[in-house]
Amino acid sequence: MFVAWSLARRSAGEPAGGGAELVRRKADMDGQVMIEGKRLRIGTAHAGTIVTVILIGR
Repeated sequence: MFVAWSLARRSAGEPAGGGAELVRRKADMDGQVMIEGKRLRIGTAHAGTIVTVILIGR
């Protein structure tokens, strides 16, 4: 599984592309998000923000 993330700046109706799935998560205060049972550290600069994660090849 390949995971890419970015700040949630896409429009709600914009497709991610072939076979990819978009999920949105709010980063914890320590800069981590939980995706499919795994904790991803994205950095404390993004603590408390909504991030969009693109799941490719699930």
